[in-house]
Amino acid sequence: MNRREALDTLGSGAGGAFVTLGLAHRRSNDPEVLPARFGHEHVKRLKFVARAGFVPDGEHGYYVMSEIDSQLSERHSLWLFDRRAEGKRRIAAELGDIGQVAPSPDGRTLAVIADANGKKQIQLVPVAGGTAKLLTSLPQGVGGSLAWSPDGRSIAFTAGPAVRRNPALPYRLDRVTYRFDGLGYVEDVI
Repeated sequence: MNRREALDTLGSGAGGAFVTLGLAHRRSNDPEVLPARFGHEHVKRLKFVARAGFVPDGEHGYYVMSEIDSQLSERHSLWLFDRRAEGKRRIAAELGDIGQVAPSPDGRTLAVIADANGKKQIQLVPVAGGTAKLLTSLPQGVGGSLAWSPDGRSIAFTAGPAVRRNPALPYRLDRVTYRFDGLGYVEDVI
């Protein structure tokens, strides 16, 4: 199908066929081919870059690939590429779902937020390869974004209180600010 035919198919309204993912290549009024419906199996084949950036070493870049797993949940994986050569490699595959990523100032380590024992925790991933090292083990987990200190010796992050209030009990609100940094009501985290 050439570009013109693709545009004609897309413009044909509800009777047209999907042209992405190779679902069909003819109009629905063609008696030989019925248009395929976009379903769960097609969703599982979609992949896109959720976040990307460069490592300060000037030689590498990273990106977080988002895709749908067999339970139809969104999952994220961390990939590293070399700016001078072609190719990419997945790093920290053992971590499972990857959240935020922050490269260290020297470019040797990536701090990532990933699942550990059912909670989001900060883990340090060597750019050169190797096993990730668990940095935090807070019972409430961590949230938000990460920021390295300029000397690379500290990482700033946010976390909610270790013990959350019981939402079934009454409490007084002086202001209503919800979902501050994804943690819920502001009064619960300050």
